[in-house]
Amino acid sequence: MVHVAAAQGYLSILVGKSRRYGVEFTQCPWLHPFINFNTSMRQQTTSPFAETFYNLMANSYFATLGKLWRI
Repeated sequence: MVHVAAAQGYLSILVGKSRRYGVEFTQCPWLHPFINFNTSMRQQTTSPFAETFYNLMANSYFATLGKLWRI
């Protein structure tokens, strides 16, 4: 499964902008359980280290995806 923005980027690189008509994409919340887990663990923790850790876990994943989309 690929996010719409990533799929459009791949199509513009591989196929070209003039040929991407007729391709259909669907989105699904595939990252939703991971983000909910980090959010619930961050809310349950009592130490500042663990709170920062779970916050950075979610943020680092989005930063990694952002770098991949800019290729």
